[in-house]
Amino acid sequence: MSLIHLSYLNELSEEAKAYTLYFITQNCPDLIGRSDEIFFADCEIPFKDGVAKYKTAIETVYEGLIEYWVIYKNNAAMGVAQRITYDQEFETSFIYFKLQSENDKTIQHEIASLPPVIAEIK
Repeated sequence: MSLIHLSYLNELSEEAKAYTLYFITQNCPDLIGRSDEIFFADCEIPFKDGVAKYKTAIETVYEGLIEYWVIYKNNAAMGVAQRITYDQEFETSFIYFKLQSENDKTIQHEIASLPPVIAEIK
């Protein structure tokens, strides 16, 4: 499996790359100023009425395992899903590259059901 640096995700606008970087560094402050260490793997995972095309996972001392998926809908980047796992529990969140309304419960369920990233990234 080849890894792709965030800056080479050519389908993403520069604004979407900046949002993604900001979203990741909010829970991984050790990566602030070290964006050269953020890589994604290709994937094709169904997500609601779209697809996760890229994924990554980061293990942190404070937050535990944090997984990210870049979600596309109709071949356009829609946003980034995040799942933080710690002590057999997890929390989910999602950022949209463009503001739109969405049922949060549906998104949370979709993020919770995504397959783990860490086993494939290592």
